Amino acid sequence: VVAISSTGISDFGRDIPLAMVPLYHWLLAVPHADKKAMEVALSEGVMSASLGGFVVIRPSFLTDGAVKGVADVKVGVESPNGVESLAVGYTISRGDIGNWIFEENTAYNPPSPSSSPPHPPASQSEHYSAPSHNPAAPAAPAQRPAPADTAAETPQLPPPAPAAKACTHYR
Repeated sequence: VVAISSTGISDFGRDIPLAMVPLYHWLLAVPHADKKAMEVALSEGVMSASLGGFVVIRPSFLTDGAVKGVADVKVGVESPNGVESLAVGYTISRGDIGNWIFEENTAYNPPSPSSSPPHPPASQSEHYSAPSHNPAAPAAPAQRPAPADTAAETPQLPPPAPAAKACTHYR
């Protein structure tokens, strides 16, 4: 499960620029309380079911601006145990968030002969590898594995660690 939330609601300190604190904590208090409640409900619901984990994306202020590419996306990771990495910024384009979600949270992307080995989807890993993009290498088309004939053939993964990822661009 991938959900979109917002920066400014971290349990482990400030994840927004100091200049944005009045806007985020006073003027947006009610919407942020709703987003925090959504994250809690999602966490409790996913952890009580066997959906394979979840990730909450907390983009900074969304814009309709130009797409810069996932290589320019700064990512902070927060788990229930604390902040693993921090990224603070003002804005990010909707296009970059969409591309980043696709590239970093796709369930299966087998390697092509000219690409590097695949990494596990973020929702199945406690740690996050910083996004990287090699513009010189051609992108391999995304392929999905054939569905398993029986449940016994489906690999059982350990329960994933839920994580919230704050995504932003420095401007």
